[in-house]
Amino acid sequence: MKILENGKALMEYESLGSGVYPVEVNLVVDARDLVGLAGFPWIVMAANPQLSNDKLSWFLATCGIEDVERSEGWIQRRRWMFRRKSQHPHNTGGRPRDGDRNEARILQIMRDNPNLSARQLSRLLKERGCDRSREWVRQHRCD
Repeated sequence: MKILENGKALMEYESLGSGVYPVEVNLVVDARDLVGLAGFPWIVMAANPQLSNDKLSWFLATCGIEDVERSEGWIQRRRWMFRRKSQHPHNTGGRPRDGDRNEARILQIMRDNPNLSARQLSRLLKERGCDRSREWVRQHRCD
């Protein structure tokens, strides 16, 4: 994949019948194009990492667009998707928080499965003898 300067990426798509050919993929989205859609709050949240949960919630409640209001809790539970590891509030580094000797193993399992949801990771950890809740997984997935 090659990133272009016009806000697009150029990838080579391999089709079974047609072979390999280039396809342009948009990397820039305008939130105004999503007004009234379920994805609008997500785009606003992704585009404004500098705003607090409270300010994002206030904006969505007062922007005058119907059905986009979201609570601070809703925003907080989803912001991890738009933060780098260094921006994650639970990334304290140092010694494990709960003194669990399995902590490093648990975090490695989570790193090895980045595409699983918090619920799926919680179940996988439980299958491997580490009982952790979905909420714990959500809070620690960027550690």
